[in-house]
Amino acid sequence: MTVRPSTWALGAAAIAAMLLVYRDPWRRDREAPGYVTNHGATVRLLPELAEGVPTDLELELVRPGGVVTRIAPGQGQDAHWVWDDGASMGPADPDALDGLWSSLRGATTLRAADVSADAGLGEGGRIRVRGGGQEFELVLGRATADGVGIYAGGLDGLDGGGLGEGPEVDALWVVERQLGELVAQRAEAWVARRPLLVDVAEVTAIEFADASLARGPDRLWRSTVGGLEVMLSNAAVEARLGRLLGARLDPWHAPWVDPEAADVPWIRLRTDTGEVHALWQGPACAGDRVALDRGAGLAGCVDARLLDAWPLPGRAGADAAWIEPRLAPHDYGRVLRIEQRAPQAMTLRRDGGEWLIERRSAGADEVVSVGESEVFRWYDALHAARLQTGSSAAIVHDEVELLLTCDSTAQVRLRCGRDASDGLACARDGQPAYPVALDVELAFSAETFVDRQLATLSPGEARAIEISGPAVVRQGAHLDLGVWRLDAPLHPEGDAALDDQRVESLLATVSGLRAQQWTAAPTSAAERSLRIERVPADGRPIAVVVELWPGCVARVDGGAAARIGEGPCRALAEDLLVDAPLERAIEDARALEFGRGGRRIALRRTDGPWVRVDGEPLGEVAEPLRRWPTWATVALVPGAAPGRVDAELAVEPAAGEPYVLDVGDGWAQIRGEGWFYRLAERELVEPAAE
Repeated sequence: MTVRPSTWALGAAAIAAMLLVYRDPWRRDREAPGYVTNHGATVRLLPELAEGVPTDLELELVRPGGVVTRIAPGQGQDAHWVWDDGASMGPADPDALDGLWSSLRGATTLRAADVSADAGLGEGGRIRVRGGGQEFELVLGRATADGVGIYAGGLDGLDGGGLGEGPEVDALWVVERQLGELVAQRAEAWVARRPLLVDVAEVTAIEFADASLARGPDRLWRSTVGGLEVMLSNAAVEARLGRLLGARLDPWHAPWVDPEAADVPWIRLRTDTGEVHALWQGPACAGDRVALDRGAGLAGCVDARLLDAWPLPGRAGADAAWIEPRLAPHDYGRVLRIEQRAPQAMTLRRDGGEWLIERRSAGADEVVSVGESEVFRWYDALHAARLQTGSSAAIVHDEVELLLTCDSTAQVRLRCGRDASDGLACARDGQPAYPVALDVELAFSAETFVDRQLATLSPGEARAIEISGPAVVRQGAHLDLGVWRLDAPLHPEGDAALDDQRVESLLATVSGLRAQQWTAAPTSAAERSLRIERVPADGRPIAVVVELWPGCVARVDGGAAARIGEGPCRALAEDLLVDAPLERAIEDARALEFGRGGRRIALRRTDGPWVRVDGEPLGEVAEPLRRWPTWATVALVPGAAPGRVDAELAVEPAAGEPYVLDVGDGWAQIRGEGWFYRLAERELVEPAAE
């Protein structure tokens, strides 16, 4: 077989392409330093410096006059400390130190210089660094003749193991002037202005001369004043502490405290690592400021209001504003056990993903599993209940005593009962009692946690709804391709008269309907009945039927009757039609005709308000046009209108058939229909269920 020349040529080209890929002659050296600024061909001066301030960093900034600012690891709690020519100045500002380190890491050379040049090295100061595995000295000189930078010489090491004079420079560069400006800063520029370098979340104890505060294992603050221990609001304590720790010492003040011989500090803080920090209050400064001393280094002045006495319960003149207002302060997920000591001894405890009640019955121990969702609702009501700390109360009749244990083993004891006005009052952990409003019974039993969900209706399941009753106008609607359509009552405007938001509200109310108290079903027929058809599914009825009686008694699908909350009760009494029929007629009509006493006045709409077609002033029409839109529906009532017709309004709607509204005192009726709207001004509307 003869190989064509073109085949050899293609093979050679393929081999050459593979070699080019493998041995890329245009590839940049990956080890070459990258440019980091836009000053042309500038490179990093100190590329070996790692990101982040080393914990063992020792840094000396020698100012042109020879004064040395030293930043090195502090003793004890502070990461780094600042000295000025050997004098202790205070803890280093972490942000300032980070900025200084970043400036050194990002420093760039503008150009190289001849080491024999008259650079005046040392005249601009020195930067000596040891830490993070690095050890070097940078000697700064005078400004260059062209003024674009300053001379700098680098030393590879530090002699004698100390930060002293080193050997001759091994390289000379022109560097940015900012390095000289950093060195020229006074030592105070690197000292923290915050009183203490502590975060609020780190503090576990606070001590004053007459009081103490401690954050318990449950992360809640408690204060002790003269033997009175009170649970405090975390938000109040941490807000006051945060303002103190975030204050700015300005201006500086000469220190006056000797920690070894000083009096008791104004405040002492203990952190979660066991470190102790203290602040001493000193003389007044100018401008309503007071000096604070940290016990070492510079003191400084802060706003005098930061040193006002904390309003801790038990202190003279302190009110109860800082008391933890939540009756049961722990979140639901943290509660492991609730022991009821009165009125009947039993324990509610968490067991994995369920809750159990342990009790003594007929001389034997009994364990009953209860519904987790009901326990959550019951405890959530306790967690949401707030002590009314603005007014104290005295418990004259004990009713309930609970001991709550959370996941940190911390416990809260609640003692509740009736006060002199027969209202509910509660005392927590032996503290004074305060009035409290609860939506649930505080005492529990297995019956408390029986599933109280009356209806099961998932979102999107409903397909039709119907409202009926002996004295109720029949109303109905069905869902058609995602849009609710009005079935009853007949209305000239058709679907436009249906309020689909009220339909969805009714469905949501039914889906969340819960029993507050089980009761006997009334013997009379239900006052109102709602029938909701839903998507067919195996094993369940095609409809949910809710019956409603006076007194907010409800029954679902013929089951047990129960009292429901006032909110759901009012929602179930709502109608399906838009609740402001006169406002809708006036706002959405194309044309109106007002009639009264045989007179007819035609109206048309201009850009905004209605005007008479004949051009005359509105006259007697003005008052109804202003007042009628404020009327809202109290109820749809079957039967004839209840009184004399005061006026009539012929409506040409934007959608639907023209119709006439007869309007009387507190009612309106579509002419020819066998039902009417009972109306009242909006602020006077009362719930129909009451």
